[in-house]
Amino acid sequence: MMRLLIIALLLIAPLISGCTALKQSAAQAMMPASQQPHWPTPESLGFNLQAQQVLSINHGDDSHTMTVALEVNPQKLTLVALSPVGLPIAIITWDGVKLDKQSPTGMDISVIPFELILDSIFYSYWPEAALEAMLDDRNWQLQQTYDTNIAASNASQTSLIERKVLQNNKLILEINYKKHRQPQGQINLVDHRTKLATALTTIQWIQS
Repeated sequence: MMRLLIIALLLIAPLISGCTALKQSAAQAMMPASQQPHWPTPESLGFNLQAQQVLSINHGDDSHTMTVALEVNPQKLTLVALSPVGLPIAIITWDGVKLDKQSPTGMDISVIPFELILDSIFYSYWPEAALEAMLDDRNWQLQQTYDTNIAASNASQTSLIERKVLQNNKLILEINYKKHRQPQGQINLVDHRTKLATALTTIQWIQS
């Protein structure tokens, strides 16, 4: 199925720019280390997911964009990033224990902070119970806001409009949802420690 996602993305892949600059920007932002030892399992997402999205990372005047394909099933998470000509430049997999990073083109993919990108994906998509270890690791608290037009009894991930992660009442992460399961819908995440902003714009979302 991931092969089908890649083929589809070859037709619509936008440019990926400034990978080296992205690494330099990340260093300048003094980005925190990934929480990989406390990542949730793929299965704990609670459903199968195939998503095609445009990923944007912004810090100050620096802006970098790539197209990604995300697939999650109970066995593993797979994230594929594409080059300007639509070729997979990185295939990242996480099975709940081991992280594997490969580049079919032989590109140095260490210039892209995939671990931190996965951190953002976990904080944005995974249910609160699955994030317990990540939150406890830093004594963080999660606050969630749901769409008030949806009955409280039906409140779920589908009705989330905002997440905030705090430490001692200080805002650490802020995540806003704008119909992210629909084409052109978005998730916007801001790390207030570094002013680093991440956006995921949906091209296609298939959930089962």
